[in-house]
Amino acid sequence: MEDCVMEKVMSNLITKKAWICFIFLLPNITMAHDYLAQSLESIIQRSTVIVEGQVLELHSERSRHHTTIEVVTISIREVINGQLEDRTIELRLTRLPYEDPNRPIFPHFEIGENVILHLKNINSRWIPIGHDQGKFSIIDGRIGQSQVTVAEFKVSIKEFATGKTDSAPVPELGCAP
Repeated sequence: MEDCVMEKVMSNLITKKAWICFIFLLPNITMAHDYLAQSLESIIQRSTVIVEGQVLELHSERSRHHTTIEVVTISIREVINGQLEDRTIELRLTRLPYEDPNRPIFPHFEIGENVILHLKNINSRWIPIGHDQGKFSIIDGRIGQSQVTVAEFKVSIKEFATGKTDSAPVPELGCAP
């Protein structure tokens, strides 16, 4: 009899814990899922702002819900599309324990890294659009390992955003060295 009561109590606790986790993680999961995109055109259209910048600071925090929050501070060099008054922005990216390391929900960053970011402002919080597709690393004046220069890529983004062209070609990024 005592075992049966204890089993019910444990079952109720587990159910309550699962609901609590679900309720607190759902907004982050939904937010991440809502901004998965398949094309650069879609990413550009869904972005509040597109910027070129450099990663200044990077650190991790534990949230009150026991998830890891990666805090990334970006120094804005240029606003490519959209409007942004700030010269630095902070990204607060939730890292989920079951994330596929080869396909993270949000991109990973390194201090000193130069990037082009496609961002959406959701509840006063900047989020990269399109899974990890919303981040393009700049290496030696080019987009990733491609032959596309940063200047060419920015022109492509601006022309699509203003309706001058109906497509924005994605640079062939190749493999990292």
